[in-house]
Amino acid sequence: HLEQSFRADTATGKDHLILSERSYLGFMLPECCINVLTQYPPATFADTFTGNYDNPEVIWKFEMRQHLMCMVWQHIGEFGKRLSENTYICYDFIPIPTVRYEALADELWCHNFFLRTLCDVVRFPEWPITQP
Repeated sequence: HLEQSFRADTATGKDHLILSERSYLGFMLPECCINVLTQYPPATFADTFTGNYDNPEVIWKFEMRQHLMCMVWQHIGEFGKRLSENTYICYDFIPIPTVRYEALADELWCHNFFLRTLCDVVRFPEWPITQP
């Protein structure tokens, strides 16, 4: 997901871009999920993607997953049905528009943490910060 060449400015380097801009998955997943994918083992990402989380590192819930699935199905349209009718059909690639999540509209993501939950000392009194 980080090696895909999908941006016009990749020739100039990607070091200045945030993680969600360097990853093709940035069109579909919030940066917190992409961060889990890059910082933790695949099993942790799978658990995160299929789970319900509201903590300083990840806000990802069932409704968000359902919204993503709806947006992907809307994007591919009738292709799934046509593919089941003809397995040799070609998919005309069109980049998916960026998926927006209402649950994250009021959240502030800063250096791999959601500040609202990071500051919630009642729920998360000793949340580890590896790179302060």
